[in-house]
Amino acid sequence: MYVAAPAPPPPVYIAGPPPGPPPAFVVGWDHGPPPPPLGHPVFLDHGPGYVLGDHPREPHVLPGGHQPGVAIMFDEAYCHFRVIDSPYPPWQVHGLEFDFETFQVGIDHDVDFLIRRLRKGMPAHGYAVSEIRELGNGMWDRMTTYMYGTQQSAQKLRDIGWDERRGRELASVWIYLHRA
Repeated sequence: MYVAAPAPPPPVYIAGPPPGPPPAFVVGWDHGPPPPPLGHPVFLDHGPGYVLGDHPREPHVLPGGHQPGVAIMFDEAYCHFRVIDSPYPPWQVHGLEFDFETFQVGIDHDVDFLIRRLRKGMPAHGYAVSEIRELGNGMWDRMTTYMYGTQQSAQKLRDIGWDERRGRELASVWIYLHRA
């Protein structure tokens, strides 16, 4: 003869009854209707002749902007530059901490082009770039200075030794843009 086992005791709920099924999915804020569609995107009208991305104060933006679907022909060789951003010339203040920005510039450009692009659309007359080299222990030495608009600054970067080997086989070119 088989005897049925006693029924298990009912569960004890310490924090209330067991949770019920999850609530139904509700659309909209505060269970209201969904928001209306946003419609068409807004385009700013900058006037006739404006090209998207045409911003002369940024050296990273292509002059004239970059139009979709248009291919870019890049230079064949580039020089690796590090441009020091400091209010003080590094060769005058030892141990100075500063920021720098890294660029790759086509070596068939002249030094005047480099100065104009680093001036970010501001007038370049009265400015110069100086090549500097690190001596160690926070000390820098100024080497050659190229003043904008001179015969010396009209030379191509490759002709003054700022060529595709810099930043690869040789050290990067460190420059400082300053008033001449």
